[in-house]
Amino acid sequence: WEMESTMASAANIGRRWPRSGGFERMEIAKLSTYHILTDVVTQERVLILEDDRAAELILRIPLERLRFAVDFVEEGYAAIEKLRAHEYSAAILDLIIHRGLNGFGVLNFIEMEQPDLLDRVFLITGMSEQTVMNTAPALVSRLFRKPFSYRRLVAAVEAAVRPPAERQEELAQRRLLVVDDDRMSAELVA
Repeated sequence: WEMESTMASAANIGRRWPRSGGFERMEIAKLSTYHILTDVVTQERVLILEDDRAAELILRIPLERLRFAVDFVEEGYAAIEKLRAHEYSAAILDLIIHRGLNGFGVLNFIEMEQPDLLDRVFLITGMSEQTVMNTAPALVSRLFRKPFSYRRLVAAVEAAVRPPAERQEELAQRRLLVVDDDRMSAELVA
């Protein structure tokens, strides 16, 4: 029911605009369609703990394109609150946070309170591998030392959360809903 009412309201938004503003009306319909698709399809949620706002965009955009819901926090206590409030498919933790609780504290929380998430935790840091090996030896294989390839990290998150067979099945089931009363533009979008 929620999806149907959202689709109906998306169609009504397009009708409110006068015919002379056809381009604007079409853009609103496309935007509404995008939100319908991402709200309905998004299932997995990723938590990112990082105190660098530029890194947020670099990670958030490709993860959202892969239909992950992304929660970004800049401090460890906020990350723990999010972990208690939501079920996460993966977590990306910066080990060195300059204020509040750092990534090691959040990692301790995950080990104690949500151990099944531990195999989908990815660490980012400027620290040496040896330092991480001494504190979290099981996670060294999922350590990304700065500067690192964001593409590799996003690919690793996707691979950990969605096994290859599952990704192929999801791709085969994707459908596009186009809400537009102009048949020609609807065919162009589809």
